[in-house]
Amino acid sequence: MNLPENDWSILLVDDEPQILLSSSLILRNAGFRKVETLNDSRLVLDFLSRHTVAVIVLDLFMPHLSGQELLVLLSGRYPHIPTIVMTAADKLETAVECMKEGSFDYLVKPVEKNRLLSSVTAAMEIQNLREQVSCLKQHFLDDRLENPSAFSPIATASKKMRAIFQYCEVIARSTQPILVCGETGTGKELIARAIHDVSECPGRFVALDSAG
Repeated sequence: MNLPENDWSILLVDDEPQILLSSSLILRNAGFRKVETLNDSRLVLDFLSRHTVAVIVLDLFMPHLSGQELLVLLSGRYPHIPTIVMTAADKLETAVECMKEGSFDYLVKPVEKNRLLSSVTAAMEIQNLREQVSCLKQHFLDDRLENPSAFSPIATASKKMRAIFQYCEVIARSTQPILVCGETGTGKELIARAIHDVSECPGRFVALDSAG
C-alpha cells in the first residue's frame, strides 16, 4: 500500500453482509488496515462528507439507491476518488456504461482474491500519486520545510537543495522504496537519514556499506 497511514480508508458498499465480510478480510489480510463497510447505499454520501476515503468498491444491484445511480453521483461530487464496481452482472454493455460514468475498474463476482487486490492497489497508487503531487505543489508554493531540523546536518544555502529537501518531505511517508543516487561524498546517507527522520517510521536508521 502506498498511501500514508493517516485517515485514508477503503470503503466497501454492498447489501450482502457476506460479501462485505469476505472482501474486508481479504483487504485487511493483505495489509490494508483501514477498511470501512456500508450495507446501505443511501448512507454513502453522508459517510464521505465526514471521512477521507481513498477508494470505493461498489456493488451495482442494491435496494433503494442502485450502484449505477450512486456511481453517477460519486463521479459528480467526488471525481477524485477511484470507484471500483464489483457486481454479478457479466455484461459488456454494463461494464462499458460504468466505465463511461467514471468507474475506475469493473470486477465480476465472484471476484478472485488477487484480482480484487490488484485493482484496489492500482487505485491506491493513483491516489498516492495525486497526494504527492498536491503536497509537492503546496511545498513549492509556500517555499517551506515542515521539518527543517531533519536537514540541519546538511550545510547549504542552495535553493536547489532546498527544493530537494521539500521533495524529500513529500515522499518520506510513502511506503515505496526510495533510491538516492550520487557520487561518493555527495551526502546520500545524510539525505537517506533525513528521509527516515521525516517519515517517523519506527526503528532506528541503519546505514550499510553495500560494497562491503
